[in-house]
Amino acid sequence: MICRMSVHWVREGMMKEALEQLESNAISSRESGGLVARYHLVSESNPLELPVVTIWESKEHFEKWLKGPLHKKRRPDQLNPFCKIVADWYQAEKPV
Repeated sequence: MICRMSVHWVREGMMKEALEQLESNAISSRESGGLVARYHLVSESNPLELPVVTIWESKEHFEKWLKGPLHKKRRPDQLNPFCKIVADWYQAEKPV
């Protein structure tokens, strides 16, 4: 298993749109196959910082979802509710 940790910084005034996008991604990633778990977190020190932790069977499952028809694509004229996203991959070990 592999874990993707991404931190999303929300544009001021766009929290509703950001949460809607994360929820849409959660639904479509569950439907695409290969998703083990998904967690949306909210920073206690910065409410505009939304970390997301996803655990996948493989990177290939994530890439399939990201490039597939279930992943909602933003229109070119649609403003991204996130001003910055930083992500990295981690090996997911067995729970202790």
